[in-house]
Amino acid sequence: MHGIIRKIILVVLLVFSMGLFVVRNRALVMKYNPLSLYKCDIPVTYSVGTVDPKFGVSQEKFMAMMQEAEQKWESALGRDVFAMKTDGRVKVSLLFDSRQATTEDLKQIDADIFSGKQRIDQSLDNYESLAAQLEQKKSSFNSDSVKFEKAKGDYNDAVN
Repeated sequence: MHGIIRKIILVVLLVFSMGLFVVRNRALVMKYNPLSLYKCDIPVTYSVGTVDPKFGVSQEKFMAMMQEAEQKWESALGRDVFAMKTDGRVKVSLLFDSRQATTEDLKQIDADIFSGKQRIDQSLDNYESLAAQLEQKKSSFNSDSVKFEKAKGDYNDAVN
């Protein structure tokens, strides 16, 4: 769950970074987009669009996260850069598509691999413990076998 929220925050920061680029590079934006309304003194307006429930984040929570990111950017820059409006020029949406599904699948595969590695490590530890016990018992058996053969020889000598 924290991984999804972190990804959402990264997307939000990416969107705001792009907005910041537009605000900071007004001349460049104006050169390539003469219809642009962005000026340094006008905040970039945005609105929250679709928030797919598969992310496990409500629209209200996502809006709060967007506003928190907005505040951090504006605090760092010391001025109003973004403004959330219902008819904002930039629409931010969370869409659960094949890329996100693939990411979720990869996370599950990674978790399965980690779990399998833990089981293998535990089996290896168990094997090494049993191998050490076997070596100890082999050594004890060989020692007892030598003693037995000596006692057997002594017995046969006594009988003869």
